Amino acid sequence: MTVLGVLWPIANTAWWSCSNDGETVLAIWTLGCAGVAIGTVATVVARHYGYSEQLKYNTEVAVRVLFIYALVTIALIKTEGQYYDLSLMTKEQRLSQLESSTFASAFYGYSPIFQAYNGAILLAGLLLLAFRHTLRLGSLVLAAALVHTVVLNVSFDSCFTMKNSIFLTAVCYFLYNDLWALVGYVTRTEPIVKYNWTPLSVSHHLYRSAALYKVVLLAGLIAYNHDFVQDIRDYRGRNKDNPIAGVWQVESIDYLRGEVSEQTKTDLAEIDRIIMDKDRFGAVAVGDSLSYFEFIVNPKERQLEFWNFYDFRQMDMKGRYEQIAPDTLLYIGRNNQDSLRITLTLDKPSK
Repeated sequence: MTVLGVLWPIANTAWWSCSNDGETVLAIWTLGCAGVAIGTVATVVARHYGYSEQLKYNTEVAVRVLFIYALVTIALIKTEGQYYDLSLMTKEQRLSQLESSTFASAFYGYSPIFQAYNGAILLAGLLLLAFRHTLRLGSLVLAAALVHTVVLNVSFDSCFTMKNSIFLTAVCYFLYNDLWALVGYVTRTEPIVKYNWTPLSVSHHLYRSAALYKVVLLAGLIAYNHDFVQDIRDYRGRNKDNPIAGVWQVESIDYLRGEVSEQTKTDLAEIDRIIMDKDRFGAVAVGDSLSYFEFIVNPKERQLEFWNFYDFRQMDMKGRYEQIAPDTLLYIGRNNQDSLRITLTLDKPSK
């Protein structure tokens, strides 16, 4: 019951949400303490009336269902290579400027195939965990994968440490329940039966029907989450056909109208470089620091829009670009009501 209570708030957070915020921690403590109290009372009552096996079975099934629900999205996102991110913004920063978690994301994002292997292992473990005869193998596979993940989280000071530690705790719960059966499986010639009681053991046909029903549910869950992951891929990679991706040096800024706000002049004067990736985010370089923004490119109409600047809150640029040379870009547009023309040159990386 304690594991169930602790796992519940983690299972209901978004895949990208850290687990160390105050609201989530409070929910974990509250539901975890409630799980201790309810579990203690339920255990005493079940043992008194002889329902210990039923309580053990139903509690473990509930934890397994919640665990699969919580982890399947992360497994699919890793399989699709969308979990870790290596961007031009990260490449533009010095190693000493990167936070440990950002460095880890860039390091592992360098190889999408690594993410795919990791996600495939998690997904295989979840599928094995769903069925009684493969539960033991699934627990071992997930334990190995999650130990690796938690070690990385701790080593790189990741905010996902608590979330993945709770996942690992849930797997340890499965292994603890199966401990004597696992020892017997290794040391004896005849396997030990995991449960003395299951609600489906009364009928072989009922057991087979339940297994088929699990397959249908798992297929539906994976299909639903795959569509969600595809939406994430399309949203994050909306500039995947960006023909002007790169780091552009600001050469000159000309104002096409006499009356230009001082805020526009002040903001644009601070920008040294504009970084545009094949993602939804870009960045402007101000000295040695980066300020992020969102942008979208329409190659067919040669339209380029910038908005949601993190530091330059008044900037909202819309216009058209023309690539007058392979390494020169001319951008004509407006920042709010101010008309401007910006000449950019491609900043080639030093060899």
